[in-house]
Amino acid sequence: MKLIRRYFLLIITLSLLLSSFNSAQDKRLIKKFDLIKNDLELSRTASANQYMDKIGLKAALMGSESGNFEMWIWQWKVLRSFDLQFFLGTSTTPILSKDIVRDISVTPEATTITFVYESFTVKEIIYIPYEEEGAIILLDVYSTTPLSIVPGFMPVMQPQWPAGIGGQYSIWDSKANAYLISESQRRASFYVGSPAAKQVAAPPAHMFADSPILFKLEITPKESAEGFIPIIIAGGDGISRDSAFALYKRLLSTAENLYRKNYEYYNNLRHNTMEIISPDKKFNLAYEWGKVALNNLMVENPNLG
Repeated sequence: MKLIRRYFLLIITLSLLLSSFNSAQDKRLIKKFDLIKNDLELSRTASANQYMDKIGLKAALMGSESGNFEMWIWQWKVLRSFDLQFFLGTSTTPILSKDIVRDISVTPEATTITFVYESFTVKEIIYIPYEEEGAIILLDVYSTTPLSIVPGFMPVMQPQWPAGIGGQYSIWDSKANAYLISESQRRASFYVGSPAAKQVAAPPAHMFADSPILFKLEITPKESAEGFIPIIIAGGDGISRDSAFALYKRLLSTAENLYRKNYEYYNNLRHNTMEIISPDKKFNLAYEWGKVALNNLMVENPNLG
């Protein structure tokens, strides 16, 4: 009887440990959801040097179709040269995003860049929640082998008009699994990271590093089928470190809802403003994208309105 009890307790303990492990794994990922079909979608073969952007009312991401970009959260340029590298298994040889970029698909609410290699495909889904100070990037991974994705970037933290500023720094916040970017007077604070992130190397705590700061995202073939790997960039002017962290967590926890709100915003823009329907489908499409472009010229600065 005692032996049976011991086995029973052992089974319960192992079950609890497995459940705890699975729960920890789940928190690293966002449950996959389907992107909404949009007849304004534009798709073609990507060109690594071609310009691309994603713009909202309070933030903008601008770069190239290789996935390399700079990030602005008005009125600050937060970072530049954000890019992805890929590593297979235990390999130390990077596979650069610009070398394997395949396709780009653009809708008003989101842009998807597809990277293809022999043993993996990664779709980088990028969107700026229209009325939020930040960006959400979801990595949809299919891989037949364990894969490490290493995002890297150069922190900048400079105002958008010429101004002297010093004392900028970036530090790893293990509670957030993200880098905190700020400056000595704490006039603004920003977080860049992911619940799946691991720090690669520690940058200087008192200044910006001379080379890109990195973090690592590791995923197995099983995990790649279960969820998106999220990357969040969040923060703002005149907000504290705690407020920036709260925003970072909110964007993370509401990523799917914010995507759907983006779709609804641009769908309302389309149908609640003047529409032109002509026999020329290309003209109709160009007109609707023209409305989106004009709308995105409007930005909101926390100090100027």
